[in-house]
Amino acid sequence: AMKVLIVGHTCFSTQNNMGKTLASLFTSFPKDDICQLYVQPMMPNVDKSKSYYRITDTDALRSIFMARDSCVGKAFSYEQNFATNRGSNDNGGLKSKIYSVGRKRTSGIYIARNAIWHLSKWYSRDLRQWIRDFGPDVLFFASGDYQFAYDIAYRISCDFDIPMIMYCCD
Repeated sequence: AMKVLIVGHTCFSTQNNMGKTLASLFTSFPKDDICQLYVQPMMPNVDKSKSYYRITDTDALRSIFMARDSCVGKAFSYEQNFATNRGSNDNGGLKSKIYSVGRKRTSGIYIARNAIWHLSKWYSRDLRQWIRDFGPDVLFFASGDYQFAYDIAYRISCDFDIPMIMYCCD
């Protein structure tokens, strides 16, 4: 079996187009062979991955002011998410407001968001250990509009010496 680390903005979900696309692309993969790193504040509502690691823009921004080895983001399983959150997203909260501003996609938003991620400490010891524990054979990158996502995928691919497959769609 081939273990796939999916990196992108969105998690498996029936609530948005990329989430649905990812779910359909990986339909025949056993969930134990899939892990997903993503950056949106939403939670998966379909059980397609062994484990998730979510780092939001808020986490990235907060990490700029934190100690170097602090945990940025959080690993969780689908079951843990539903046991603690019942699958809820951050509707109406700070993260939701930040993402609604970010969806406007002005040049200022692109510059600010990419700068935050560039300065952030997203590449934490916890994230690297989570990747090592999974032991991916390949990185599947669901690209988007923001440079920081390319930087994340490329760094992980190089540091863990795993090939990257990039998927672009619109």
